[in-house]
Amino acid sequence: MDTYDRIKIFICDVDGVLTDSKILYGINGFSGKFFNVRDGFAFKLLKYAGIKSMILSGKKSGILKNRLKEIEVDVVIDEVKDKLKVLKEFCKKEGYRFEDICYMGDDLNDMSVLKNVGLAVAPADAVAEVKKIASVITKQNGGQGAVREIVEKIIKGRGKWEKILKNYL
Repeated sequence: MDTYDRIKIFICDVDGVLTDSKILYGINGFSGKFFNVRDGFAFKLLKYAGIKSMILSGKKSGILKNRLKEIEVDVVIDEVKDKLKVLKEFCKKEGYRFEDICYMGDDLNDMSVLKNVGLAVAPADAVAEVKKIASVITKQNGGQGAVREIVEKIIKGRGKWEKILKNYL
């Protein structure tokens, strides 16, 4: 079975994957992040392909909550200290195996998960240690289409891209 055919759930970090790693801070507690529209649409493409989606993030923010609701992510687990431990518990509860998972991360706190999943992905601008263990490194940087790139690769690898395109033609 091809690697892409095994993927049942796509999981990613947020900062550095769905964003460009920048956080805008302003007066009166204002903060902001930039998200890529095409990365957001990738989550809809996952649904069309029958693949679940999940966010596994160390942080929690109102900005993030609003964005993830808008793009209809299936599962959101935030404020995570030990991503591997939380993912093991999730898999046990939901019946996933680690080889069923595509995980995309960019920094040191993602490495324990990346070492254990079926498809480990890093954006082009991930830290060197992460890129060393990733099976796929995208051409795009985090927050600039990296998620969309790998989602398209998975869907095309499963032979479902043309069927999805027909919905838009």
